[in-house]
Amino acid sequence: MERAGALLARLHGSGVRTFTSFNRPKLDFGWLVGERGGLGYGPAPLQELPTRYSVAREMAIPLVAEAFAIVADAGAPLLPIHGDFHLNNLVFDNEGAAPIDFDDCGMGLPHYDIATVLHLYRESEEWPDLRDALLRGYGSFAPLPPHLLETLDRFMLARRLCMLMWMAAKARADDRMRAQVPKMLDNLERLLALTGVNRMKGSS
Repeated sequence: MERAGALLARLHGSGVRTFTSFNRPKLDFGWLVGERGGLGYGPAPLQELPTRYSVAREMAIPLVAEAFAIVADAGAPLLPIHGDFHLNNLVFDNEGAAPIDFDDCGMGLPHYDIATVLHLYRESEEWPDLRDALLRGYGSFAPLPPHLLETLDRFMLARRLCMLMWMAAKARADDRMRAQVPKMLDNLERLLALTGVNRMKGSS
């Protein structure tokens, strides 16, 4: 995890400000969880999940919006981010780690990449050690992004909500994706509980 953090800091500090060979989206609030959320699919597919869409609409989205606002007010710039940074998208050898699968890359906040790798371990007993290892590795190459610790849980919500929106869109035509949607809703709700939000009324 420490090596992954160091790699992530190097990626964010690569200095690339434009992608000249192909167009990449701006991985901002709108593209992740807002009006074009779920990597461009938009929130409409979630409205086909009426029993629990209110969890995302009424709780998760405002919490994520506040995190983006806090970071924006601090003047955090958009940087090249991987967009899907987790250990299964890294290749390790004795020399270090290298990233693969840049399908979702673009210009965004480094907070989102950090949250993407860490949210998978938020409920683990090893959570404090894993979080500290990643941030220690990151800090060995670059300062931590502004307000990272303050907003980390909310950027993890952004990741889970983005994936839920993406999966809800795919579920329209893919039975395998449709079967995964309840699990994704559970994941979102558990993280909401960890951030201090009680179970949503009416959720099943």
